[in-house]
Order: sequence, then C-alpha cells, then structure tokens
Amino acid sequence: MGVIYKITNKISGKIYVGKRQIAPYLFLSSNYYGSGRGIRDAIKSYGIDSFTREIIDTTENNTIARKKEIENVDKEILCHSK
Repeated sequence: MGVIYKITNKISGKIYVGKRQIAPYLFLSSNYYGSGRGIRDAIKSYGIDSFTREIIDTTENNTIARKKEIENVDKEILCHSK
C-alpha cells in the first residue's frame, strides 16, 4: 500500500507532490515530508511549521503509485497556471 501526498508551503504557496510506499495511517503519524532537494531546502528556509501535508490518493503498488504521482503533479500544474 502507498500514498500520494501533497505538501503545501503556507507562506510561498508552493506545492510538492510525492509518493511513499507506506500505509496511510503510518504516513500521517510519521514526520516524513519528502526526500527531494526542493522540499528539504524549503523546510530549512521556512521551517517545518510553514507546511501542511495531506494524502491525496492511495495505491496498491509502486507502478500505480508512480502513475498517480505524475497525474497529480500535472493537475497541480494546471491548477496553478491559470
């Protein structure tokens, strides 16, 4: 089982979408905010309290998770480009 998650910077409005192979209840109780350089640098700059985190989808396997992650990134790009 895995999750597709969205992290939002409450100050800059930037959004980070990612995937993680973990049960949803474990993800929500963890301190995981992503491993990408962009999100790590933003957390250093703004502080962890400047971010919200939510599960936007769940998936049964990593192949589907990757496809859903890409779909959700595309949705976010479309929503913010208007």
